[in-house]
Amino acid sequence: MTIKSITRRQILAGATALATMLTLPNAGLAEEGYPERPVRFLIGFPPGGSADIAARVVAAELSKSLGQQFVVESKPGASGNIATQVVVGAPADGYTVYLAQIVLATNPHVMDVGYDPQKDLTMISQIVAVPVIMLTNPKSGLKTVQDVVTAAKEKNGELKFGGVLGTSSHLGPSLFALDQGFKFKLVPYKGGALALQALMSGEVDVVFDQMSGTMRGLLDGGNLTAVAVMQESQVKGLEKVPTANTQGVSPKGYFRSWMGLCVKAGTPQPIVDTLQKALLAALTKPEVRQRLEELGSEVVTSANPQEFQQFYLNEIERFGTLIKTIGYKPQ
Repeated sequence: MTIKSITRRQILAGATALATMLTLPNAGLAEEGYPERPVRFLIGFPPGGSADIAARVVAAELSKSLGQQFVVESKPGASGNIATQVVVGAPADGYTVYLAQIVLATNPHVMDVGYDPQKDLTMISQIVAVPVIMLTNPKSGLKTVQDVVTAAKEKNGELKFGGVLGTSSHLGPSLFALDQGFKFKLVPYKGGALALQALMSGEVDVVFDQMSGTMRGLLDGGNLTAVAVMQESQVKGLEKVPTANTQGVSPKGYFRSWMGLCVKAGTPQPIVDTLQKALLAALTKPEVRQRLEELGSEVVTSANPQEFQQFYLNEIERFGTLIKTIGYKPQ
């Protein structure tokens, strides 16, 4: 064998190997330039709400750090499930990202979501925890957790809680009632804003709702009474509102919502890592944290994608158990 023939063989072999690498869908070179074009940032609820605002804050920072526009797109409907189906139906290439919310853990138990919740989504990092507040009408005289529990027991299941079926305003009171040993009557509404209106008009006695700028305004105006923050930690700006644990509620009765970032399962790990690093860097900026906290949220991040994935799976299990316990049947 001559040196000349060896060289030819090496060249041919090298060319073949290079061609093979370039045709591999997840070849290492394929992720190095991510993102190379604009990225869709989907949310499952209407524009103008806390989810939309949080998504826009995060999208602006990802656009700056990664050099491509992250374009927020709202796909409301079916408690966020319409948007979720768009995500799981898109290519697993990182060009469709999704604002994950607590409904990802509750929807599979109350509807046919059309995908496998345990296998079809890859979590990247939590972004915020959203406190849930127990609210009453100032004219009702229900000012403490004990007031609410006593009234519920005296009315033998007829105390009216307003909420949206299958959401935190329904499941939050359910956890609380199980912890405190009483039953209540849920008056269903199509949206959280309608439930708050019903509370202010006296149609219902209690509402559990996620902290928001709108709620803060209603509290400041004396239209609502904040009975308790349904967690251990206080909420910035509501330091005078007692937490659940100081009013005899055990951890089993706590409730708070959350938001995070996720993509379709199968997205290459280098892209997942790129998104996670950029997101965590954004959430360290004081101005970003301030804007998210103005929504009533608490910035909470995950150490790595696996941690958020496990949190998500645990939430699916937790709400599955709760929904079976309360005997909730989808409407």
